Amino acid sequence: MFYEIVRAAYLGESYRLGSMVFNLSPHIVRPFDFSRRTKSADEYGRLISNLNKRFRDAARSDMYRRSTGWIALGEREAKIRTVEINDELHVVPILSCDRVVAIDTSTIDHNMMLLGIFNIPDYQAAYEYLERHLTLPRTHNRKEFHWSKLNQENRQKVLENFRTLMQISCDSLITIRTDALISPLGKVENIFTNLIDGCFSGYETTEGKFRNVLRQHLYILTNKVPIHCDADFGTLKPLQVATIYVKRLGTGLQPDPMPTFVNLKSHESKPIQVADILIGAIRSRLQENTDQAPLNVLKFDKRKIKSQKGKTVSAYYWTRNKLASESRQARALSLLETS
Repeated sequence: MFYEIVRAAYLGESYRLGSMVFNLSPHIVRPFDFSRRTKSADEYGRLISNLNKRFRDAARSDMYRRSTGWIALGEREAKIRTVEINDELHVVPILSCDRVVAIDTSTIDHNMMLLGIFNIPDYQAAYEYLERHLTLPRTHNRKEFHWSKLNQENRQKVLENFRTLMQISCDSLITIRTDALISPLGKVENIFTNLIDGCFSGYETTEGKFRNVLRQHLYILTNKVPIHCDADFGTLKPLQVATIYVKRLGTGLQPDPMPTFVNLKSHESKPIQVADILIGAIRSRLQENTDQAPLNVLKFDKRKIKSQKGKTVSAYYWTRNKLASESRQARALSLLETS
């Protein structure tokens, strides 16, 4: 019943409890809701207040058990995952079990590009959040979510819910702001390679260990994972973008890089549409020079673009979970290799 309610609430579906039917609006469930008394402010509150006392008592005692609790069991069986929203634990149903990577760009004032690479654990849940929770409109022709087609009201809605959108949509990301890909000086393939390398090289004395851990973390989430990429890189094809990223990320790591590319256009790919909204929102936040949180600055090794006279690069990263230690990360890689 717990997992059924989590799913029905998230999707805004009707839920039957005995002879009663509750027409739920899209809602992200908090585990705490099941063990407290609530006022029936809406259909969700009315549903919670009508739950059987035995169910409530079971929720109080069994919800949070480390290995056998409802949350732990649901995560282990790929029914739910937990996210932190406003410092509170929330539960989201898993709607697509296949992890993906989505790569998209956004142009800033025709002379600067923002590149986003997103590790998405459940693209269907992210898509449903855009559709049902934020009620974003799709384009009239190809019926896809596209940041550039949103009016100011809908963009503001996304920005106001940016942290929640990040938690729902991805568990890690890298974003690079640069003009090196606009009127490039040299081969685009080499420039893109250096942009990826520059996020993880240099600063050996001050940030070397952290950068290694971050690269290994992203590699675990990316290697052998389907990659969706929009055709935004001029002469550099989406397949090349995906291949370069995985191979540069996996340099010197085990198992060997194995890029997996999904050849879909944006209107055919829900992950690309999710990435389009994310990178559009990130662009707006960076342009407005507002608080960049939860993004963190990732120092870029400027030696990697020394041949690009006058070009600039800045990079940012975000991970939903605190990164493991380097030795623990290495053990995780070893387990992946033998699995």
